[in-house]
Amino acid sequence: MDVDDAKLIRIPAGGRFPGAHGRRVIQIKASCDAMSDHGARPETPETPTEQSIMNIRKSLLALALLGCAGLVQAAPNCTIKLQGGDNMQFDQKTVTVSAACKSISLELQHTGKLPVAAMGHNIVVTASADADAVAKDGIKAGAASGYLPAGDKRVLGATKMIGGGESATASIPGGALKAGGEYSFFCSFPGHSALMRGKVVVAP
Repeated sequence: MDVDDAKLIRIPAGGRFPGAHGRRVIQIKASCDAMSDHGARPETPETPTEQSIMNIRKSLLALALLGCAGLVQAAPNCTIKLQGGDNMQFDQKTVTVSAACKSISLELQHTGKLPVAAMGHNIVVTASADADAVAKDGIKAGAASGYLPAGDKRVLGATKMIGGGESATASIPGGALKAGGEYSFFCSFPGHSALMRGKVVVAP
């Protein structure tokens, strides 16, 4: 008999069960739904499908990649690279470096054709508050000193003066530029500092 079928308890001949004490039993219908839970069959757990396993693997991989991305940081910029020509202009007005650099490189390329005596360029880095005074004192120092006062502690870094087609490099010691400080770069050749000037942003 199927478990879903109702069970019929047959009535004995005469319509009475022994010990029924005169009460007539007509018919008793017992359904399997009323059976005790102790007799119920345990449910079979669902087996994970291939698709669900693949989805779990994809989720775990995405979480792993997200965690790795948080560990990756961009390399700090430790170079101030500028070009200047016969038009008395640097190619950038703002440069950004990191205070974490062990040293900061200064790289200058003169893209013009005029000689250093007529159109010399250099890169000078100072605190913004000192830029005007250093440029003024540089003119007094003259061409022989590259239009910079010798041993001036206000000068944080500077390249030599160069002419058209030349290039120059120099460096600033690590720690000289503080994160959040206000710094400027400029050319100290007479009459150039007002036009050839920009801002140095120092990130942590």
